[in-house]
Amino acid sequence: MELFKTEKVTDHLMRIRTPFGVSMFLAQGTEKALLIDTGMGIGDLKSFIEKTVAVPYEVVLTHGHCDHAGGAVQFEKVYLNEKDFELEKWHAAREHRISDVFTGPFPVPEGISEDDFVPQRTEPYTLLDPDKVFDLGGCTVSFIEVPGHTQGCLVPLIKEDRVMIIGDALGENTLMHFKESSTVETYRRSIEKLIAVQDDYDLLIRFHGNGASEHRILEDMHDLCGEIMEHRDAALPAVMMGFEGCWAREKEHPGKAGNMIYNPKRIYDEVDA
Repeated sequence: MELFKTEKVTDHLMRIRTPFGVSMFLAQGTEKALLIDTGMGIGDLKSFIEKTVAVPYEVVLTHGHCDHAGGAVQFEKVYLNEKDFELEKWHAAREHRISDVFTGPFPVPEGISEDDFVPQRTEPYTLLDPDKVFDLGGCTVSFIEVPGHTQGCLVPLIKEDRVMIIGDALGENTLMHFKESSTVETYRRSIEKLIAVQDDYDLLIRFHGNGASEHRILEDMHDLCGEIMEHRDAALPAVMMGFEGCWAREKEHPGKAGNMIYNPKRIYDEVDA
């Protein structure tokens, strides 16, 4: 069964699609490569990567959720923001990943069983300084720390290709209602970080869905945070992945890009003071 499929995104970036609704990315330069995320931890990702690249490579996780950190056990050294160390311990557990796949919204490919899930990583992660830049040779990957979806969420930026992997940081179904998510107020400041460097990228790509977002999503989501903070949003009660929250916009919202589900008890920073 073919679990990993590749497609070219830019000159230095390849998307790796899986059947489980999540993608990974492989950035390649003339001297090194960088695997960004390890997926759900189903199948032999390491062998696939080593057949795909002919240069040494490193591995980094954008955050600690199971569909991004699940395959980390296969690699000797894996970078992760320390703010997500504790999250990864429980969220990427093998039992959690199995439950997530077999009860999730995507049909499980025929032939997939619990035996195909790799164990959880037990070796310590390498702390990823958000200021670290990976020089791959003619291609660099830097990171912007954007607490929101998780406290340690990171957004990779490849300036040479003018592409930013916004990943799970924002989109039409931004999940901000988890216990590991930030307040809406903190999240708004995170979006401001992305807006501040918008001259460095043209393309915004994601880990889920059809792969790309409109550039205007940044301003629209920033405005939406303001509406939530002023209690002017739709505030539609909902349950997503077992957690209660509120959708900030109606499902159909012509003229605006982006949406989010948030915890109405965690809008302002002072709740964590």
